[in-house]
Amino acid sequence: MTAEDFKKELQKYASDEDAIFLQRFFKTGLGEYGEDDVFIGVRVPKNREICKKFKDLPIVELEKLISSEVHEYRLGALIIVTNRFKKSSEQNKKELYARENLNGTDVTVRTENITEFVS
Repeated sequence: MTAEDFKKELQKYASDEDAIFLQRFFKTGLGEYGEDDVFIGVRVPKNREICKKFKDLPIVELEKLISSEVHEYRLGALIIVTNRFKKSSEQNKKELYARENLNGTDVTVRTENITEFVS
């Protein structure tokens, strides 16, 4: 499975009408907090459903989705990572939390920090 496969699957459920609604909801207009965010019009419940099919998507592919300009692609990647974290052992969770706290305010996602927790 690849990021492109995930995008194609989400695209099947894209809706122009929902995209317009979501752009208004997330305030994507000039000067608004979501300015320039791109939506394809896939609602969260459908995105979660599709994420279950892609739960084993490799980290490299998840990083591609997280760096996308499309909101639903980024959301899907984060849903997958969150679900994997929930299923991770308590020890792995504590180690990940400790590592991220050592990074101070830097909240960027780095493969070396998450690979063992979401693989």
